Amino acid sequence: MTTALAGAALGAGAQSASASAPINAPQVTISYSGSNINVHIVDRSVNETGFEVFRLRGTGGTTFPTWQYLSERDSTPADVTGQGAVYDILITNRTVGPQCFTIAAYNDSTATVTDVQCLQ
Repeated sequence: MTTALAGAALGAGAQSASASAPINAPQVTISYSGSNINVHIVDRSVNETGFEVFRLRGTGGTTFPTWQYLSERDSTPADVTGQGAVYDILITNRTVGPQCFTIAAYNDSTATVTDVQCLQ
């Protein structure tokens, strides 16, 4: 597992500091299907090597919010230098109730996160 989120500040298309070319945040759609979370990612960058899915935890009461790593998907070798590839990640046994997610696109030296998406 990479630590892409630790290297990137959260926010719309936030990027970690790096001398390499920036990574465009992917286009992401997140939905529920029964007890599963469906993450649909459309690649919008030419230099990422993978994507990670994170869920926000501890958003109520006195608990400090943290990001929980859920899943990772490497870019296919033919796709790392192109845009438009589509990836679907299925996460089973979701927690009941509203949830917020972000996706990190990363390579060896930088990462970019998507806007936070919350579902009921």
